[in-house]
Amino acid sequence: MPFQGFVHLNVHADFSIKDSLIKVPALIKSTSEMSMPAVAITDLSNLHGSIKVYKGTIGSNVKPIIDAELNLYNDEGKSGLLYVYCKNLIGYKNLLKLTSMSYKDGRDVEQESSIKPEWVTKNNFEGLIAISGGRTSIVGQYLLADDLESA
Repeated sequence: MPFQGFVHLNVHADFSIKDSLIKVPALIKSTSEMSMPAVAITDLSNLHGSIKVYKGTIGSNVKPIIDAELNLYNDEGKSGLLYVYCKNLIGYKNLLKLTSMSYKDGRDVEQESSIKPEWVTKNNFEGLIAISGGRTSIVGQYLLADDLESA
């Protein structure tokens, strides 16, 4: 059954080894067969599959969406997910920078790679689109607490 116009924006591939065993070529083939116009490989804290996705979609009818699922952690001990999508090459470079920073300088209480709210600046987010992880995200928690400035 075709899913024309439907796009998965949060698919973990085998580069999110704790969450998925989906191989990128099989995902692209299935996406194409179901007439989906695009697919986003949203691996946790990494872009390891982005080149594989980009190259794998060349010549297909599937557009690759380059993105990552990042853990946002603040000094108050709150953490939550942030889904970050590249709009262009500047965004891709900024997402590379953020994921690198998360491994080098960002660790939460459980020692997971994380980004810090102070890294979410206009400079670091040019060319990117971010979607909070809903009410369980840091942004969602601030909104529920009616703290719009922090959100």
